[in-house]
Amino acid sequence: MINEMKYQSYSESPEKQQCLQRRTLFIVVLAQILGGAGLAAGITIGALLAQDMLGTDNFAGLPSAIFTL
Repeated sequence: MINEMKYQSYSESPEKQQCLQRRTLFIVVLAQILGGAGLAAGITIGALLAQDMLGTDNFAGLPSAIFTL
């Protein structure tokens, strides 16, 4: 009963809908930024690990190339 009233207040109030949409959009944008940063860091670390494990720079770009494919 309480949850129904809570959701009903959002469906009847354009101001509350706008606030909820703004907050949701902020969270989605923040998640995209953090996910992109994590992905870039992972690819960079993969290249550094390949360089360290193989002992040469010849195949350091291989993890990036494999990810791109």
